[in-house]
Amino acid sequence: MNTPFPDRFDELAQLEAEAKGVLSDFPLIINGRETRFTFYDPARLRQDIEAESGNPYIRIGNLVVLPRVSKENILLFVQDLSEADADGKAV
Repeated sequence: MNTPFPDRFDELAQLEAEAKGVLSDFPLIINGRETRFTFYDPARLRQDIEAESGNPYIRIGNLVVLPRVSKENILLFVQDLSEADADGKAV
């Protein structure tokens, strides 16, 4: 599998995403198509939901919750998504 990551996702960007627990509007190439995702870890997602004062919800397109926002976990997600797409399952 070719790397699905943009060039700007260097080591510093990876460390920042993991430390913040969020990576927003992040483009990935999956099976030749670019799709944008927002990755959260559970703790940061909880904080952002609580910060939405007055709203009992948070709306984020293509939200993916990972145990840790890391390159390794994103690659696992991409691999699973690629396999589901190859099997004809909805992506």
